[in-house]
Amino acid sequence: MCKAKKVRREFPQNFRSVVLATNNENGEPHTSYATCIHKEFGDGDECFYILISEMAPHYQNIRQHMELSLMLLEDEQSAKSIFFRKRLSYYCKTHFIETTEALRSDFVQRLGPAAKSMMEMDFHIVECRPRRGGLVLGPGMAYRIQGSVMTQDTGSKSGGHNSRTKPNT
Repeated sequence: MCKAKKVRREFPQNFRSVVLATNNENGEPHTSYATCIHKEFGDGDECFYILISEMAPHYQNIRQHMELSLMLLEDEQSAKSIFFRKRLSYYCKTHFIETTEALRSDFVQRLGPAAKSMMEMDFHIVECRPRRGGLVLGPGMAYRIQGSVMTQDTGSKSGGHNSRTKPNT
């Protein structure tokens, strides 16, 4: 469990973007990505800040629903197995925030000077606060996350990966 906690804390620092899942006005899923920065706070709380354009479909989806799912996914080239890429995902509550000078500076430091230009255009910062999530490190190494608590996922009610269910006939 100690390794999983360490990975959970360090894994987001390797990313400058996240995969997003949002729903449009008809409830249809939409997958996209956004640049991001990740911040941890002393009490074990964490937050992702994403930078998104008003022109992107996920902008309206987030405005309407104020929630999303985000995922950090290990690159295929560095993964030991294509089947068990490390991944960290969260269900998040969101809200659009005013751009402070400190946050602007954080984005520029992490993403480069282009971030400053984007914030002068139609880009907005959205705060994404994780409610719950999951971390997968490999076979038999899946964890559920609720706040600062992580528990090992022992498989589904169907018995996990080793069980086979017969199709209904």
